[in-house]
Amino acid sequence: MISQRSFAQMVGMSQAYLSGVESGQRNIGYTNLCKIAEGLDVKPSDLLKGIR
Repeated sequence: MISQRSFAQMVGMSQAYLSGVESGQRNIGYTNLCKIAEGLDVKPSDLLKGIR
């Protein structure tokens, strides 16, 4: 298990930004979506499944 703080540092974004995205309070751009997907070793499209 990895902390949100460690993951945010690993993918090159602030913990506050990542937290806002995770909670739905911030919109995410394609570049940051790709950074998160790469950090999780998944395709960006995998993160969007189930979103309308």
